[in-house]
Amino acid sequence: MRQWLRVAVYGALAILVAVAVYFVKNPPFSTEPSPRLDVPYSPPPTKAPEMATFANREAPYEKRVTADIDSRLPETKSTLDSSAAIQVLMDTKDDDAVRNEAANLLRRSACKDLSSRLTRILWNPQEGERFRSFCVQHLWLNLPKAGEAEKAEIMATLHKCLADKHLAVRREALLALVREKDAQGSELAVKWLSAPEGAEARDLAIHSVYELGLKERIPEVRKCLADPSDPVRIAAIVVLSQWGDEASRPAIEEAAKSKSYRLQNAAQMALKRMDAAKKAQPGEPKG
Repeated sequence: MRQWLRVAVYGALAILVAVAVYFVKNPPFSTEPSPRLDVPYSPPPTKAPEMATFANREAPYEKRVTADIDSRLPETKSTLDSSAAIQVLMDTKDDDAVRNEAANLLRRSACKDLSSRLTRILWNPQEGERFRSFCVQHLWLNLPKAGEAEKAEIMATLHKCLADKHLAVRREALLALVREKDAQGSELAVKWLSAPEGAEARDLAIHSVYELGLKERIPEVRKCLADPSDPVRIAAIVVLSQWGDEASRPAIEEAAKSKSYRLQNAAQMALKRMDAAKKAQPGEPKG
């Protein structure tokens, strides 16, 4: 009797396991997200007539972003227009350049939560590399008027961006931090002069150490004169000539004969710069 009961229990368990496996493989309900119905686009309401075209995603680009946009739209003067500018900024389907101007407009209008909105955009997985890099630029532009708490948040975001998946974001973050004379940015700029992970931003690292006045890094910059990348070589030529590094002259003279027009032009300009600096030295006649 006990043996029969044990067999029955085991049999029931086997059936339960089989049923569970079936429903895992064939759920009675869909685990896929429900398809979103596209809602027809509707331009945000505006108060000022000049905002109506700018805020309308379907208006021609050349009418939305004009050469006189700073004077045409100096600031938003109503809550309605501010909301419209915010909608343009946050709209992932709108043009990057228009959204960039929306950020500029909101800054001119002293939008209090602009930094937090830019940060939200920055970490939105739907955003592309180009506009994400714009957001980093705008965060840096917000620093001068930011309070202590906001400034700390912006700096933390810039530090995080140094390891971002997008090259353009990493470059803009480094540039911003170098301009702020930030220790972590300065350290990374020096590291990227030679580290493999800095190869794609080495030209920026060269300009950064110059901006930071790190003349002791001249030997490392000098090695970049032989870099396979033209932008890196050009950056090294420009910076070394600005520093008047005569030890680099032979390599720069060689670059002046290059078949690459950009490299040749940069080297020729560098030689003129170095020659002019030598003539202007104290005790020598000035040209």
